[in-house]
Amino acid sequence: MHRTLTSVFLIFLLCLAVYLNSFSTSLHFDDFFAITGNAAVRDITDVGQIFRVFPGRFLLMFSFAVNYAIHGADPTGYHVANFLFHLINAVLLYFITFMLMVASRTTQDDEMFGHVPLIVALLFAIHPILTESVTYISGRTSSLAAVFFLLSLLLYMGSVMDQRGDGSREKSMFVRTFLYSGSLLVFFLSLWVKESNVTIPAILLILDFCFVEESRWNKLKNSLKRVFPFFVVVAAILLWRRMYIGAVGEPRAIRGTAENVYTQMQVIISYLRLVLIPVGQNIDHDYPLSQSLFEPKTLLSVIFLFVLALTAILRLNKNKVISFGILWWLITLAPTSSVIPLWDIMSERWIYLSSIGILLVGAAFLREVYALAPQVSFRRRLANGAVIAIILALSALTITRNSVWKTEYTLWTDAVQKSPDKARPHTNLGMALVERGDLEGAAREVETALALDPQLPEAAFSLASINLYKGKYDETIAVLNATFARFPDDSQVPVRIAHAFAKARFNLGLAYFHKGEYSRAIAEYESALRLAPYLPWTHNNLGAAYEALGEYELAIAEYEKEFALNPGFVQARQNIENIRRRLNGGSGESDD
Repeated sequence: MHRTLTSVFLIFLLCLAVYLNSFSTSLHFDDFFAITGNAAVRDITDVGQIFRVFPGRFLLMFSFAVNYAIHGADPTGYHVANFLFHLINAVLLYFITFMLMVASRTTQDDEMFGHVPLIVALLFAIHPILTESVTYISGRTSSLAAVFFLLSLLLYMGSVMDQRGDGSREKSMFVRTFLYSGSLLVFFLSLWVKESNVTIPAILLILDFCFVEESRWNKLKNSLKRVFPFFVVVAAILLWRRMYIGAVGEPRAIRGTAENVYTQMQVIISYLRLVLIPVGQNIDHDYPLSQSLFEPKTLLSVIFLFVLALTAILRLNKNKVISFGILWWLITLAPTSSVIPLWDIMSERWIYLSSIGILLVGAAFLREVYALAPQVSFRRRLANGAVIAIILALSALTITRNSVWKTEYTLWTDAVQKSPDKARPHTNLGMALVERGDLEGAAREVETALALDPQLPEAAFSLASINLYKGKYDETIAVLNATFARFPDDSQVPVRIAHAFAKARFNLGLAYFHKGEYSRAIAEYESALRLAPYLPWTHNNLGAAYEALGEYELAIAEYEKEFALNPGFVQARQNIENIRRRLNGGSGESDD
């Protein structure tokens, strides 16, 4: 017990040390859609609304709603919550690794695995490749999903595995049933955080076969029986998604299935390199599509992955933890790196859970090193020194990477340097420069983005923002109307960039307002609110347009909505008082 408490405390201290500088990081990218522009998170009591808007990821959005109820739009609270989820995962991994080490050892010598579970948990806690899932608020999708995944796994392990040689008595049937039921329930809940948790049954099946049935193929049916209820849950959820949402995976065709598979074979190798050598991290990797299986890089990747998977399967009874770790890596990557094309080709947050497989492989090798090196030997001291050096180096990289996430400007400056031929980083850097008032720098970035991808909506939106700041209202209107013509209905707007569309509608309304076309301005502001009901300033500007038309009661109603959404926005209250003074003949009295 003392060792466990000490280990958990060390995990907490080191994890806090490397992520403390992330707590003041600003909102980024999808955060604006998930938080500031997300109507569903504004009222935690309206659970039905949260489910209606985000049925497939209800629990994830509910966690944002809890954050919003406590912290509003202040990102600090969200970062603290992300840190806590990551810390929980590191602690869960400590216990999972400990149980795997115990179940796979062949002697009673406790020194066989020593501090390996702690080392694995520490490496997970501080590894820089995981920063996108922790420091990026919307990366919570991966870290929160992992909490449910690892907890379900740990409960299942407790229900079917005995810690041999530790002096404990076999668990009662009641305890086993309780743990098993808890695992099944947590698994069911996990599917309302992130769909990729459908891989849990496959991981449980391999775990059961390796460590309970001792990799005896004639006993595989026993493992299948125990895990069968988990597969039933998967089938039920997939059927529900098909009937309720209308699609099992991504509803829009993004790219061809074949080219996606060929490309993802290479991406998996790139992920492996980033876990082993975390250099060149990027929020927006520029990854070329592969068009043929017989491209050299694609063919070599396929051969490597096939041999790796085959070796892991054939040696299940020899190197259990290594085989389990390899299969964990491949299986948990399958939802994002296989058949189903997703919006992004490569994203670092997608390897948050998968990286555990590589760490487990490392744990098995590390255990062998410690087993071969006597306690006071030079080899043991050398191994300890190497582990400490690796932890310190990874910690430094994580702290440095967190500093890159500090603001939109620092994040997208880094992305542009690493993906100079991709339009989106240039576009987002342009938007960040607009916010900083550097219109000339913003114009250069947007022009580069449009040269790379003339059809990118966000690039056109950024160009319109620059024109608006310069007072070029006709140019703003022309650019935005041409872009919106490609999306005649709001339902055609991709969900992930709905907030950007809402801001663009707001800007179009502002351009019309400055030209004195108040009815058109009102129509655009209302379109913006349909896409992002809580977009700042929109109700205030809508009120100003109504006021310009002499619709004072409608103007007051909009100003009151703005003030209710943003109580610190005193201009809305002042606008109301000005209208009421005008209606009272300038007497200075109001109805309040």
